[in-house]
Amino acid sequence: MMGRSSTDAANILIEATGIDISPEEFNDRVNKIKVEIFKRAQLLPGAEKLIRHLYRHEIPMAIATSSIRPFFEIKSYQHKALFSLFGDNITCGDDEELEEAKPSPQIYLLAKKRLGLPSVSNSECLVFEDAHNGVKSGFNAGMKVVWIPDYRFCTDSDIPADLHGAHKAIPSLLDFKPEEYGLPPYDN
Repeated sequence: MMGRSSTDAANILIEATGIDISPEEFNDRVNKIKVEIFKRAQLLPGAEKLIRHLYRHEIPMAIATSSIRPFFEIKSYQHKALFSLFGDNITCGDDEELEEAKPSPQIYLLAKKRLGLPSVSNSECLVFEDAHNGVKSGFNAGMKVVWIPDYRFCTDSDIPADLHGAHKAIPSLLDFKPEEYGLPPYDN
């Protein structure tokens, strides 16, 4: 369900399980559980190193997450200093300018627009994604996508040969090599 709107996810689960509940009631119950889980959210291994590296080298960065703003705030609370490096460049799934959820490219196109870099082509943008729909979204935006599959929610057999359009799939951000994408190499 990663990368889908909560309404879409609720409808899929209700249909698949046949439970007698409205999507709204389902989401209310799930959201209470999510809050408790999100309070314990941890960074992906290698995320802090990558973010600080890009920031140090003045590479523009943005976050484009399907999470609604309140959930993003809960997830990122333990890492406020790190996420402050993004400034205001955070676009969430409940943003008033968004009309479509991933796999629509809209969230990535909006995040890029907000960076204020009109001379940068979409193909020069690099997306890091952990969800199928996010990979498709970045691909649909014409951006290069590095997929870090979340193996809690998929297996190797779920990863198709075409990688859903991802440029590359890596097991962890620890395996990312910035120089492969024209970025400064890590300062080991």
